[in-house]
Amino acid sequence: MGKRIALRAASLGLVAAGAVGLTCATAFAASSIVEGDTGAGVVCVQRAMNILDGAGLATDGDFGQLTYQAVLTYQGGHGLQQDGQVGPLTGASIKEYVSEHDAALTHEGDPNNAYAAWTNTCASLLDG
Repeated sequence: MGKRIALRAASLGLVAAGAVGLTCATAFAASSIVEGDTGAGVVCVQRAMNILDGAGLATDGDFGQLTYQAVLTYQGGHGLQQDGQVGPLTGASIKEYVSEHDAALTHEGDPNNAYAAWTNTCASLLDG
């Protein structure tokens, strides 16, 4: 009887550990930034569109129609699927493009430090 209880307790422990593992993995799983989203990730997308493509977006953290159009334009200009979402491929492209410009401007001088500031603040908020 004691052995059966110990086995059930061990089984429940494994199930609980698995559930916690799935919950943690889900919590840290990558997700797209899409129209209708709000928050810091959206601000980073807006800032990136402004410094990379001169989109002139308000950095208000609201992924509205103008941000959507700016992302479509960026995607079209960089050989990406034009879906208006900042998922892993678009996020990686933005980060790579910012990084390339930051490296180039390190030699020329970036008076506003826009690229390095974006990387320090935003790179971890985008997939890719």
